[in-house]
Amino acid sequence: IEERASTDTLFADDSLVREAIQFIRQHAQEALQVSDLTDHLNVSRRILEHRFQKALHRSPAAEIRQEKLKRIIKLLQETNLTISQIAARCGFQHQEAMIRMFGRVTGMSPREYRQQNHSRP
Repeated sequence: IEERASTDTLFADDSLVREAIQFIRQHAQEALQVSDLTDHLNVSRRILEHRFQKALHRSPAAEIRQEKLKRIIKLLQETNLTISQIAARCGFQHQEAMIRMFGRVTGMSPREYRQQNHSRP
């Protein structure tokens, strides 16, 4: 697998994984679940999990979290949206769920991250 920064295009040997990642990127702002992927791709969860592990060494759920995290970070750095607005734009029904996920991954709250990393216009 290779990611080309210039186009942010993902190349994987597995076309199913490529299509899944494209779907994740297009729908990360929604309350996206692995079941949405399996429905869209018309495959079982077990097959999708296996193919992701083989190609990327992570699960589809981890890929969804990673894409959401990228969006959260971008919005924290580049906008003045509230935490609640960012949560809604990233597919979380409750900001608390986003705050918990963000804290588990980064070790800090979204507010702390913004204070340390916000780009001032």
